[in-house]
Amino acid sequence: MTIEPQEEGAERFRDPASGAPDQPQPFSDQPHDPPGGCGRPVLIGCGLVVVLLGLLLLGFLWKAPDLMPALFRWSLDQFEQQVSANLPPDLSEEERQRLADAFDAAASAVEDGSADAAGLQRLQGKLLETARAGRLTREQVLDLTEALESVAGDRAPPPVREPPPDAVDEETPLAARRPPPPRPLLAA
Repeated sequence: MTIEPQEEGAERFRDPASGAPDQPQPFSDQPHDPPGGCGRPVLIGCGLVVVLLGLLLLGFLWKAPDLMPALFRWSLDQFEQQVSANLPPDLSEEERQRLADAFDAAASAVEDGSADAAGLQRLQGKLLETARAGRLTREQVLDLTEALESVAGDRAPPPVREPPPDAVDEETPLAARRPPPPRPLLAA
């Protein structure tokens, strides 16, 4: 292998068949266009991906009313499992059953479209509050149960709160425990 001296100013890289330089020279006098941009196949592929994503979005929006109740029920089931793992030990079996019934009633109300919108907003706040709480207190569980029942409306069983032990005296007759009848409205 021999090294031949190059003439000064001669271009170094030449195509042997044509004699033209196969690459632009960095210090040549002739301007050159840098290769760049996307090729046609890449542009066509990106366009197809955008069209497919648009079609998928339209399909999702079209099916969303059918999918949302099922998604809501699934999320409530997941949340019910989380709540039941953090229930306080002083919660009675009746209150536990009332909570489970309230979860079912709220999910059923959303599925058939009879859910109360204001109740859903209240429930959302209670769910966030409950998720942050960790171990729940009895009052938090009762508030969550009432929020679930407010979503269900007429489906939910009526709320039953136990009166404090010192509020009801066993010796007081039942008639004395009832509130007085309402006063009639004044007629003008």
